[in-house]
Amino acid sequence: MVCHGRDLSFLGETLQGLSGQTHQPDRIVAVIPNHSSEAVQPIHEHLDPDSESVSIVAATGENLGQIVAELDIDDADWLWLLHADCAPEPDALDVLLRRGENSKRIAVVGPKQIDWDDDGTPVVVEVGIRATRTARRVPEIEEDERDQGQYDSRTDVLAVGTAGMLVRRAVWDELGGFDPNLGPFGDGLEFSRRARRAGYRVVVEPKAVVRHARAGLGENNDTSYAQRRSAQLYNALLAAPGPLVPLMVVFYVLAAPVRALRRLFFKEPALAWAELRGAAGMVGSLDALARGRRRLASVAKVGPDALGDLEARPADIRVALKESRRSKKEAKILAEQPDPLTIKARADLARHTRRGFALTIALAVVFAIVFHLNTFAAGVLSGGGLAADTTQVTDLARIAWHGWLDSGDGHALPLDPLWVVSLPLLLLGQPFGLTLGALATAILYLAIPAAAGFAYLGAGRLTTSWVARIVLATLWIVAPPFVDALHTGRIGAVVAHSLLPLALFAVVRAWQGSAAALGLASLTFGVLVAAAPVYLAVAAVLALIGVAFNTGRRKRWVWLAAPALLILAPTLAAHPDSYLVFAQAGVPAGSASARAMVDLIAADAWAWVPLAVVAAVAALALLRIHRMWWIRAGWVIAALGLAHATLSQYANVGTRGVAGGYETIDASPHLGLSIAWFGLWFAIGAATHALRTAMRRRNFGATQIIGGLAMVALPIATFAVGGRWLWHVNDVDPVLGDHAPAVPALAKEAFGNHERVLALTMSSDGVAAEIWRGHGQELHEFTMARGLADADTVHVAGSNELGVGDEASIDLATVTLGLLAGSEDAGGALAQHGVSVVLIPPLEQGESAEFRAELIGRLQTVPGLQYVTDGEAGTFWRVSEPSGRAVIDGGIVSAGVVHAEVDINSTAEERQLHLAERADAHWQASIGDTALEPHSPSWYQAWIVPAGAEGTIEITYNDPVHRALMLAGAFALTASVVIALPIRRRKGGVE
Repeated sequence: MVCHGRDLSFLGETLQGLSGQTHQPDRIVAVIPNHSSEAVQPIHEHLDPDSESVSIVAATGENLGQIVAELDIDDADWLWLLHADCAPEPDALDVLLRRGENSKRIAVVGPKQIDWDDDGTPVVVEVGIRATRTARRVPEIEEDERDQGQYDSRTDVLAVGTAGMLVRRAVWDELGGFDPNLGPFGDGLEFSRRARRAGYRVVVEPKAVVRHARAGLGENNDTSYAQRRSAQLYNALLAAPGPLVPLMVVFYVLAAPVRALRRLFFKEPALAWAELRGAAGMVGSLDALARGRRRLASVAKVGPDALGDLEARPADIRVALKESRRSKKEAKILAEQPDPLTIKARADLARHTRRGFALTIALAVVFAIVFHLNTFAAGVLSGGGLAADTTQVTDLARIAWHGWLDSGDGHALPLDPLWVVSLPLLLLGQPFGLTLGALATAILYLAIPAAAGFAYLGAGRLTTSWVARIVLATLWIVAPPFVDALHTGRIGAVVAHSLLPLALFAVVRAWQGSAAALGLASLTFGVLVAAAPVYLAVAAVLALIGVAFNTGRRKRWVWLAAPALLILAPTLAAHPDSYLVFAQAGVPAGSASARAMVDLIAADAWAWVPLAVVAAVAALALLRIHRMWWIRAGWVIAALGLAHATLSQYANVGTRGVAGGYETIDASPHLGLSIAWFGLWFAIGAATHALRTAMRRRNFGATQIIGGLAMVALPIATFAVGGRWLWHVNDVDPVLGDHAPAVPALAKEAFGNHERVLALTMSSDGVAAEIWRGHGQELHEFTMARGLADADTVHVAGSNELGVGDEASIDLATVTLGLLAGSEDAGGALAQHGVSVVLIPPLEQGESAEFRAELIGRLQTVPGLQYVTDGEAGTFWRVSEPSGRAVIDGGIVSAGVVHAEVDINSTAEERQLHLAERADAHWQASIGDTALEPHSPSWYQAWIVPAGAEGTIEITYNDPVHRALMLAGAFALTASVVIALPIRRRKGGVE
């Protein structure tokens, strides 16, 4: 009788059953984990330790096979193996012995195992083992299946478990005992198969009964799955033909990640990790596997085909699983069938909910159409917080993967995470030529209906009234910060406001125990943080609350913030800055529009009165006792949002080029105001829960008056706010439109070759210069990390004529001054920046024609510039010096957005390879396996090509930390998507 420690609580009853056997064993060896009183006392109570027939031994082995191998057992005809959690019925040993003595070819006899808790109708656990050659057990016994003698006709079986196993001593010695690598799972199957291959019989005796608690499975079946999976793979490799073993090992290793994803798909995250651990355990047992196969070969007298009639087929498993699912489904239907009144009530609620959702979307679509009337004909939108962008998924994915921002002279900064999470959408639109600019435009157009739909879902977590949900959804889309963010193209604030109610919906459902909802919540927060990093703090706080207070599901809440943290990790690693909490995706546009919005509200009664009504309703919600902590939490959220909006004016999150230098751009308060609006919205929604029921139950008084006024005033105020904003946006000039700068055909050709355009504008303060790689500064070039980095180093315009103190920027400023002075070296200096076209854009409103004419006149005299023409796209010149992204010996190298390569012939002298990108340690150039020596005499990246070198030079940017973070973020988002899929966790027995 072996006790491992985890089954000590069952030891007393097992010893009682052992001492009560009608056929007493000749000798009892009780193996315990240690000589503590907890382990020794039950033995003294039920056995006589002073008797010569009873021995107590402290275990040192790790499993049953190792423990039994260490014991000094007297000669005997049979060995009876009991677990401490395996209590035999009084006649168990006698019946087993009688069955074993029937034939000398019987080597192993197993009992029928029933569940430990016997309430009069025992539950069958095991009557022999049916398994395939790959050791997959057939789930033939249903969970909680009662013992009615349905398996009592069994005799010869493939294997029996070790709990209560009776083994002929001579065969035990002949076979060498259990496999020391197995236990507590798979050891009975392996030993029984070995006995079969040695020519012996393995039988089960259903009349011999033991109660088995199966403590080895742990608190639930998931905790031991890794061990069971490892044992199954080990047994499969033991039984496999020799030539197939290496192939099977490779297959099982490759299949482990696939099976892990499948587990995630079925909402089994614990088993997903266990799948990987199981495969790792198999790989770690390969030495033991070789010894096990030799052991089997040394005793085998018959081939593996002799077991064919007893082994199950994979089809048997499929049939058993199908039958199990069918019976469980029928049982569930019978158990959960509600009464007719409940069915009718649920149907009515579902019908009203669907109608409410349809009405909400219809109202939102009408609101969106009227709101965007002035911009529908503009095509791809730009202006305000938005810029045009012609980048497609392939180039954007390369930028994201390498961590090199293709803007100006290049930056060692990551792409904004919002564009990274948008890559799947761009991939879907690739056949239609979808660009990032077009995707951003579509997001703005769809934001209002999406926000309304998500708000309707989120309101459903606060109230069950479909009318209240419609009002709340409408209230959400008429929020002033959301409307102004849409009007000015602040895509980060727009995405964040749209998704915030979806996060509420998912978090509340996850708190109620839904694993799919937790996946949706983690995915939503991943996108929220990609749009506005401040929500990383929100996700972290919610994760801590879940870990601390969501009893029974605490560990899973750690995952809530994981995708958000990992998707933002490249930005945090590139430029950790506390002001990141005020940044958002898109073009930094400052706080001017928000201030104008506040001024408009303050000056217009049609704007501030409805908003005052909304605030008053939220304040009256504090009077409700029902869900009072929810309502107070809403006001706390509102206060935090206002604090964030107030502090944002002190944070600089970007810069803009002006004549003579740069100026900083303060953060937009839209994010904080949106959070504040969410707090009020949350408080109102929580107060509407069961409000009509409370009004009906109480005598007429203040509750009815205040509640009734609020129920009437809130919808009126909501529609008044929406109407006032529609009037406003259609009464003023639109901020968004087709404002992308026009470029000449020559410049478009240069962009196709990854060459660049230098755009110049002049005013009384000086000349502003920008390097374009596309149609102006494109959307993906404005990243949060770059904006914060520039804001940290910028000088106030006019204080330093060279602007930002970065070597590349200073060189560009020097080149610009050289152009104005007519420098003979200007063409060569421009070529170093990869500039092949110099452009003076058309005159815009407010610019001086006199200054523009003066600038044109100066450029006409610059050596190295060839005047082309003056047209609608502006006045432009071609740079006469060979210019390109990568150049060697005056020859232009074929280059992509990051990667470049060139075939070179051997020369007698060394050469310099020039890359028009900022110098950085992660740039690499190589010929085959030989890395070139970096040599950067100035701001740009360069290498020395040694004499005699020939072949293909490959240039790439390799930042392993960034790539690891990108992979981690992609894995986290993918895992969240899989977890969020509406697939229920499978429930079944132990395989």
